Amino acid sequence: MKAELKEISSYQRELLIEVPADIVQQEIDQASQAIKKTARLPGFRQGKTPIPIVKSRFSREIKDEVLNRLLPKYYEEALEQHRLSPISPPVMDDITLKEGEPLNFKASFEVKPSFKVENYKGLKGSRPEVKVTPEEVETALRNLQERGAQLISVEGRGVQSGDWAMLDVKEQFDPPAKGGSHREENALIEVGSPRTFEGFSQQLIGMSRGEKKSFTINYPPDLPQKKLAGKKVHYKVKLKEIKIKEIPPLDDEFARDLGDFRDLGDLREKMEKDLLSRKVEEAERDLTDELLSQLVDAHTFEIPPYLVEQELDRRVSRVANDFVMQGIDLKRVEFDWDKFRQEQRPDAIKSVKKWLIVEQIANQENIVVSPDELQTEIERIAAENNKSVAYIKGWLQKEGKMEEFKNQLLFLKMVDFLKKKAIIVKKGDN
Repeated sequence: MKAELKEISSYQRELLIEVPADIVQQEIDQASQAIKKTARLPGFRQGKTPIPIVKSRFSREIKDEVLNRLLPKYYEEALEQHRLSPISPPVMDDITLKEGEPLNFKASFEVKPSFKVENYKGLKGSRPEVKVTPEEVETALRNLQERGAQLISVEGRGVQSGDWAMLDVKEQFDPPAKGGSHREENALIEVGSPRTFEGFSQQLIGMSRGEKKSFTINYPPDLPQKKLAGKKVHYKVKLKEIKIKEIPPLDDEFARDLGDFRDLGDLREKMEKDLLSRKVEEAERDLTDELLSQLVDAHTFEIPPYLVEQELDRRVSRVANDFVMQGIDLKRVEFDWDKFRQEQRPDAIKSVKKWLIVEQIANQENIVVSPDELQTEIERIAAENNKSVAYIKGWLQKEGKMEEFKNQLLFLKMVDFLKKKAIIVKKGDN
């Protein structure tokens, strides 16, 4: 086998690979014999078709079989020969396969760029003094109250602003939109909420239980909901129930209902600790970003597009998972995924660059995640989620996330390394 390596850019590589003719012929003959055993052609019994006819009638199948066997095998051998570790799947092209001749093909792929990180020790950063105010604790408690609120039906009056109206709704676009009209039963609408179009809320004010109503709304072109923006929509609604939000009182019973709390004071103390912990984590994230941003600004190198696309895929996946967790049907959600990827691209590029820099520092310092460190972290996650260590390991391996998990641990380890080597002052100090 011959394998010529070409460096197209700092991250683009091409391998021009030639497989010897005798090996190619051997594979062609084997594939032809395999097809001969099952071939059914007029005038020949199964398994008795002459090889020249098999090669003529099944040339495409034979070629595909030979390429499926030889391309990956000799691509891997060429990578090993040149000690290459691709980060992207190869693109195979310029393939020439003829009987009696060598197989030639080109494999194009991306690798991580080669560079050296300078001046990563002694970075300057700031860490603020973190504290939690009584007002922040009270706000957090009120948010808990809101989450514990229940919707209670009311009788004997019409809809008022602030109510929740349960409706059967039929909407029809004018002119008719693709897919025709849309019906929804038991839709809950918060009347007067910023989330509800004002004109729609006004049509519901004063309606009584069981009442039906038809109305038309001309939506403004700058409406955030693209489905409705600039559209004329006819509605038919039936009011089924009027509900109000009942918020539980903030007392000892409320605290005990939330979990293992003795009283409201115990809950308040736990909220203060949680808020402080989140603020400390946020401050550390800001410090990490401050230090890594200095390295990003100080180092210039090309970023492999494949890594950027992978990062964008992860971000899209996180948003999609959030929708699913909220019970939102991804097929019906109004979300511009292409626009999201476009908006996220600059941050994704920066994230990839940060990781490449951190990984390179780890290489320069010979820092790795040891098996013991990996095991300890898996044990911690298992304990937090009340799962066995074997379950967490199995899940990581089954989902193909073990390498990603190791990379996350290495990133955190390297961030700690950089912080220990940095000059960090309290925010506000000179």
